[in-house]
Amino acid sequence: MAYCTITDLQAAYGADKISAWSRMDPDAVDRAIANASAEIDGYLLSGGYPVPLDGPPANIKKYCVDIAAANLIVG
Repeated sequence: MAYCTITDLQAAYGADKISAWSRMDPDAVDRAIANASAEIDGYLLSGGYPVPLDGPPANIKKYCVDIAAANLIVG
């Protein structure tokens, strides 16, 4: 389960930046979101939380957006 969407990324950083960072590849955005969600799940698992979170708090979405954006930037 992904903790954010492409719409969340675009709302946070702008559609133009997301397009540029992903090189206009929607699969790259999907991979970045999936990798960010998996990274968050890894931290949650290490803390003993069941994953994926059902109805995660808003800060989890923000973390996912930021991690996914970083994944896109570094390629």
